[in-house]
Amino acid sequence: MYLLRTNPDNKEHLKVIDDILTTQFIPALSDGHCVSINERLLLSLPARYGGLGIPILSEISDLEFTYSQDITSALSKRIIDQTTEANLDEINQMKIKN
Repeated sequence: MYLLRTNPDNKEHLKVIDDILTTQFIPALSDGHCVSINERLLLSLPARYGGLGIPILSEISDLEFTYSQDITSALSKRIIDQTTEANLDEINQMKIKN
């Protein structure tokens, strides 16, 4: 997740990892069962929704990077400006998180 949140435009590189997860890792977990596209989508869901939480990295990479940029923008601005105060607007941060 760190890679997704810190490196923009890596979707093409992540497709290789997604292919390995789909064609090798998941069949190794499921006694050789090759999953369909729909099954792969189900497996990417969190456990609380019946999935295994194995994300499709190439599909979420752009969103994760955007979310990271949004949540750290105030802190990044303070670092660039060399501001010594770290007063962040907690209400705004909670809105961004939601």
